[in-house]
Amino acid sequence: MLLAEPAGNGLYKRSYASFNIAPGEILNVGYLQLVPMGSTQVAYTRVLHVRLAVTDWPLAELDRFKQQRPNLYAQMRTRLMTVHRVEPPTIEQVQARCAEMRRLQAEGKLQQLPAICTPAGGTPQRPPSGAKKQIGV
Repeated sequence: MLLAEPAGNGLYKRSYASFNIAPGEILNVGYLQLVPMGSTQVAYTRVLHVRLAVTDWPLAELDRFKQQRPNLYAQMRTRLMTVHRVEPPTIEQVQARCAEMRRLQAEGKLQQLPAICTPAGGTPQRPPSGAKKQIGV
């Protein structure tokens, strides 16, 4: 799965974290961080494996916010966003995506297939499982 799959008009197909907010509430939802877990070299491209994490603001950032916006700081509450677990795609999903990409390549709309669609054995391989995401797959 791509970390960012555009859906058009500045929107994306999935969210990776969420939070709820009430009208008028001043809420600190924390930082959404991409934590590198490893990488794989695929031809001339490096695929980065990451996990998503949500953390509190660093103390220095809280102090800066307090100094710059004391009224907002006084009303602010912290409720960290929730990261959604995303299951890796099934072999069937990968095969379907690769078939679509091959069709687009045959129409001249796509120049190069991702490595996952052209492995040595000819069958798409399932990406690593777990809470990791891949950039560039």
